[in-house]
Formats: sequence, C-alpha cells, structure tokens
Amino acid sequence: HGMSVILASHLGADRIATALESLRAQTLPMSRFEVVVSCNGPDDGTSEVVDEFVAANPGLRATTVTSQVADLGTARNLALDAASFAYFTILDDDDWLSPTYLEAMLARCAPDTIALTYMANVAAAGSRDKPNFSHYLGAPLFKWAGLKVPAWEIPVLTEADGGKAAPTELARRVRYDEGLLSGLDVVFWLRLAAHGVRWGTVLPLADHAFYYRSVRTGSISRRSDDLFVQDRFTVIRRMLEVAEKYPPWRQRVEGAVKGQCTHLGRVAYQRPEILDELASRISAFATPAQLRAFNHQAARKLAVCYMYLPYNDPSAITAAKRLRLAQAPFDVICHDLSAVRACDASLRDFDQASRGNLVRLEGRDAFLGARGISAFCERGVAAWQKLERDHGHYFELYSRHTWPASHALAALIKTRQPDINWTAEFSDPLSVTVEGVQRGGNLANLAIRREVEEAIARAGFNPGDAENLGQWLELAVYALADHVLFTNPNQRAVMLRAIKDPALARRVEAVALVEPHPGAPAELVASGRSAALASGRVNLGYFGRFYAGRGIGAVLNAVTQLPPAERRRLALHLFLPADQLQPTRGEIRLRGAADAVFAHSQVGYADFLATAAAMDWLLVTDTRAAAFFGGVNPYLPSKYADYASVGTNIWGIVEPGSPMASLPLDERSELDDPADTLRALRAILTRH
Repeated sequence: HGMSVILASHLGADRIATALESLRAQTLPMSRFEVVVSCNGPDDGTSEVVDEFVAANPGLRATTVTSQVADLGTARNLALDAASFAYFTILDDDDWLSPTYLEAMLARCAPDTIALTYMANVAAAGSRDKPNFSHYLGAPLFKWAGLKVPAWEIPVLTEADGGKAAPTELARRVRYDEGLLSGLDVVFWLRLAAHGVRWGTVLPLADHAFYYRSVRTGSISRRSDDLFVQDRFTVIRRMLEVAEKYPPWRQRVEGAVKGQCTHLGRVAYQRPEILDELASRISAFATPAQLRAFNHQAARKLAVCYMYLPYNDPSAITAAKRLRLAQAPFDVICHDLSAVRACDASLRDFDQASRGNLVRLEGRDAFLGARGISAFCERGVAAWQKLERDHGHYFELYSRHTWPASHALAALIKTRQPDINWTAEFSDPLSVTVEGVQRGGNLANLAIRREVEEAIARAGFNPGDAENLGQWLELAVYALADHVLFTNPNQRAVMLRAIKDPALARRVEAVALVEPHPGAPAELVASGRSAALASGRVNLGYFGRFYAGRGIGAVLNAVTQLPPAERRRLALHLFLPADQLQPTRGEIRLRGAADAVFAHSQVGYADFLATAAAMDWLLVTDTRAAAFFGGVNPYLPSKYADYASVGTNIWGIVEPGSPMASLPLDERSELDDPADTLRALRAILTRH
C-alpha cells in the first residue's frame, strides 16, 4: 500500500530538479512511495540528474525507464508497467508538489476511487508565492472539498493528469493512448474512471495538499497546427466511444467534448482559413452547447443587438438572419426585453450554427432615453471587455437599429477600438417617425457623449450638427462606421438627404451598402406546424401588427362588399399580437365580416412560416409615408422577405414608388384606393 509517482520527462534535465526536490520533502515516509522517471526521446542528461539526486538522498526509491520514442503516452505506459505500489499519481517534470501531497492523497485512495486535490498555477519555477487557483482546473474543486461523490459529477476529474491519484492496476489495463500529442490526459482519465471507478474524493483544504503547475510558453495545449487539430478530433472520437459504452458518463463526456470544441475554436480564431472545415466537422456531432463553445472561441465578430432572439420580434429576427448569412461565428450583446416582447421557443436554436456567447444585459428598457441608453452602454462595455479577456480581440462589429441603443454601444466600442470594422444597419430612419416627425431625445444625460464626440471630431466632423439624441446617434454612425447598411435605395436616399454636412453625406455615400432583408431558412420553414386553415376556401393570410399608416381597414371593407357567394369562398386569417386581438375581433363583428375574416393569436416564427407556406395567398401592406418624406417612401416591410421565402402567392397593397412596389408581386393594389383593393381581392378569388 503506497504511491508510485509517475514522472515522464522529455529533455527535462534543466528543470526536473524542482520536481525531485518536492518529492524529497514529502511527509509520507520514503518507504511508502517511489518515483518512476520515464525518459522519452534523446538523452539530454535527465537520467544522470536523477541518479545524482537519488545518490544524494539514499532513502528515496527511484526507477528510471527510457524510450527512444518522444511520445508522452509511451513514456507514461512504461512507467505504469514499472510501478510497484498499489496507487499512482502523475507529476510533470516542470511542476512540483506541496509537502503533504502524497500522504494526504494516499490516505484517501481506494480500489474504486480517484483522489483529487487542488492545482495552483504559479509564475516561477519552484515558487509558492501567490498561487492562482482561479482557473478551470483549480476553482471548480473547492465546492467538493472534503466530499466523496459519484465520479461523473466532478467536472475536472477528466481534465489534466496532475492533482489525481488512482489504482495502478486499473491504469495498466486502460493505458494511455500512444501517439496522441495532446488530449491524451482527457482520454485516459475518462476511460479509467468509466472502466472501474465509482467515486471521486476531493481532499479537504486543511490537508494543504496542492499541485503546483508551471505553464510554459509554447506548450502543446497552446498549439494550433494540423497535428494538434487531428489529435483533438481523435480525442473527441475516443470520448464518444466511452459515452456509447458507459451511459452514466454521457453527460460528463458531453462536457469534455465541449472543452475540446473550445480548443478547436481557438485554432479557428488563429487560423481563419480553416474555419469552414472545422465548423463542418464539428457540426456533424456537436450539441448546441458544444457548437456554441467552438463559435465563441472562433468568433471574430461581435454583434450589438439591443433586441435579439429568442424574442419574436421582426428586428431581432432580421438581425439574426443577417448574422446567419455571414456564415462566420459571432458573439452577441443584447438586452433583456422580456417585459415587452414574448420569447419564441422555435428561435432558440435558430442561430446555433454561428452564434457563440450571448450576453443578455439586465435593466430597464430604453428607446430614446439618454439615461437608459447610457446604462446599457456602461454594462455593455463591461460585457465587451470581459468577452475580449476570455476570448480575444474582435475584428468585426455589427449593430442594428430598431432600438437605438444598439448603435450607441457600437459607437462607443468603435471609439475605444478604432481598428474594429463596424457595420451599422438601419431598419428605418432613426431620428424621425413614420410621419416624418423628429423623434427628439435629450442629449444632456448621455454619459458617453463627450467620448464619442471626440472620436467624431477626430474623424473630421462637427458633433454640434446634432440637435437631439436621435440625430446624434445617426451622426455617430455616419462619422465612425466602416459600412452603413440600408435595406432599400429609398431609405438610403431619404437618410442621405437629411444629412446637413455635405462632406459627411459624401462619406456615407461612399461606405453605404444596400441589402434587402434576408429570407427565412428552408429548414425552419419545414420545422414549423401550420395552423388549421379553412377547407374549400381561398385562404388569405396576414401576419403582424397593425399600424396607423399600415392598416387593413380597406381590406375589411372590400370583404364586406363581396357578394355572399364570393365571401363564402374566402377565409382571411389575421394573426395578431395579444394587445390587438380582441379589438380586431370587435371590429370584424362590427363590420359584419365574421363569416369570412378570422383573427388568431400570433404564432411562433417557425409556425408562422409553416402556416404562410400552407396559405393560398399572403397579404403585405406598405406604410403610408411618401407625403412625409418629399414624395419618397423609405420603408420596406421585412415581412416580404419571409413571404417570398415560402413560395406562396403574395398580394401587396403598395404606395406608388415605394420599395415594395418594385418587387415581384402576384397581385397588387394601390394603398388608399378602396376600389382597387376590391378589384384585387376579386381577382384573387377568380384565379382560384
């Protein structure tokens, strides 16, 4: 009953002395432990150092084995074969142990148990000053201090070789995977634990049994070459085999695979040229959590979207579709808007192929309130800085306006990191309402104002051109963004025309992009469930909220003007948000249209797509706006892109010259023209 210390060394002559000295200082009697030094690769004098140390400490039992193959798995297996005690522990040649380490570990070893203790990172070889336990191998163990629990419940049980002791005979049967340069520790301890271990015992802190770990620059764990990548996928394959064979370990295996995906994400970040290949291979087996771990490390883009998934909101969905189109990993900073928007379960995994970390900030929601925007920016900057500490430098930044705070935080990030490539998207003109009225917003309490205005001035533009918060946010985007994204040419023209500074207008024109709203992915259309539709009727669907300038009163009037025979052939389905459902039902009854018009509750996004695909016709209406913007309507309903994705006939009620008026429509009628609306409705019925 004793402890064999497995000490594998590759060219370790100049560093192994510290490890040996820590063994000499152990409180466990030397008769109860041995050190098995396994030298692998060319002989650099390590065995001579060991012999001299043993000669100077005659009570220390030591055995040296050698291998000409420079392979850690081979070295560890040779040492295990030579071990003579019932239990073993691993010590790397650049690490060392606290004096009570072996005694405390041996006291808690058992044939079905792995003993674990705390790993401390230190700055200098042999130093015990300022040990750092705040890392993934140290901190998680504190919650288990002094406890014996089922082995698969301890997250770090399968991570790293140091800080563990286990039965030697079991290790001989399992053995290390020879040929793996990295990840062999994870595979070995997972196999060993699943093969014959029931318990994990974590030493009490009072034992003062610590493993001191020195992390060297250029170690294997920090590589990113092709061989490292190959090893990681081999490790994942081995772990999945364990999960298949030992079901109780499946959850722990999933966590361990997530760790390997994290490593591969770091590789993708350093080597973007192989990103697509790695993402494709990982997608073949990864759970959403594992894929997010890869994406977070691989992400070079940060998205600031005040409104984001899983809220069922056009702005959140459009932003997610836009990011998905880029086919590159991204992290997201957003805001908790559960008080004003409903969550949609069908959207939870919508962006899983590309989205990594999502930080949802708490606090009161704010539209054009300077205090609320300032609070969001303060919390958002802290979140961005933490993401960069955990992940690394972002190269791209995306923000989308519907809630203006998105652009405010993005402008602040751009101010502090000028080299980041910022794309700012406008859903609509920000500083004015749909009736062309200035939105306003007081600048006095905007905490980020001075810092961002200094950046605007450095860019060569006058921050004083903005009279209110809405104009100021547009100015910040115009002066600082690398790309300004509009959804249609009219929107670009209207917003450019409102810029006071000709030089600034020229800059925006030079960096402007025009891209329509992205369509819906086919797999999401297929995943939804259609609402029940009327049999034997022409099913016409309208989805979304009514607005003052985008009502369908003319359509309801047209329905009431149809002869009874034609009305019996029509089923107009209105899918509405909760606050508009009962008032609309009342209006339908008041108009006497309840036999042909049916108001339903709003459905989730996937179900909306499936229902839209099952309809005969879909109705989309323009916003009445040209009169407020000098004869140019800048608004394009985002719903059109979804309708076009499902392939159903589209009836558009358009304002002449609007963006939608130029798009393909299967039937069209003119906004505010009741006769044309009735004509179009009868034409639709005639075609069926």
